[in-house]
Amino acid sequence: MRSIREISDDIQKLIRLLEKKIRFNKEIAIKNYVRKYKKLLHEFREIEKVGELNRNWQD
Repeated sequence: MRSIREISDDIQKLIRLLEKKIRFNKEIAIKNYVRKYKKLLHEFREIEKVGELNRNWQD
């Protein structure tokens, strides 16, 4: 039989592992969000450029 101390140590190790995975997944989620935001911003700027060209052409 394992002692309470061993079980407690194992639980603490698992908690640290879970915390590490959660932090890692948050970083990935943030990076993905930033990537999507940059893509949308780029698309918006392209639309702005086309709109500006259309206005200049109509003048």
